[in-house]
Amino acid sequence: VEGWADASARSALVVPALSAPAPAYVLIGAGGSVKLSEHMRLMLDVNNLLNQTNATWGPNPGVSALLSVRVSHTVD
Repeated sequence: VEGWADASARSALVVPALSAPAPAYVLIGAGGSVKLSEHMRLMLDVNNLLNQTNATWGPNPGVSALLSVRVSHTVD
């Protein structure tokens, strides 16, 4: 079993007068994975846990989750 957390940030952007504001934000994510067998791993990664949104300048609205299965095979 593995787990992780990550964070990224952006300071406020300077925008032209009468433009939509571009505030600072912090994106926080977390995830985990479990090895199901020697050749298979199940992973879940969730991003934007604080639900930071700004439709004009980003980040993308809403929390996102990615569930994946990784299968590896080696050829002798």
